[in-house]
Amino acid sequence: MGPEYSLSLTIFLRIIFSLLIIWLHIKLRRSWSSESNIINLPPGPMKLPSIGNFHNLLACSLPHQKYGPLMHLKLGQVSANCSREISGDI
Repeated sequence: MGPEYSLSLTIFLRIIFSLLIIWLHIKLRRSWSSESNIINLPPGPMKLPSIGNFHNLLACSLPHQKYGPLMHLKLGQVSANCSREISGDI
């Protein structure tokens, strides 16, 4: 086990690691840019990372005046399309 063996092992591991990084980059880029992930949702207020739009429901403001009768809310990890006319009938 001379120094040339250690050097060749280091070069081999760097090549394998580089190819793995390139492969992961290509896979992630394809999954991010696929058109099947694009969903046309109605407009809605800004969401916060872990609580979604709970802060909008607790506030006294009425987001339907800005976003219209149909809007998209995210409540934690659950997405919901809310309509003021439909919910008023219930």
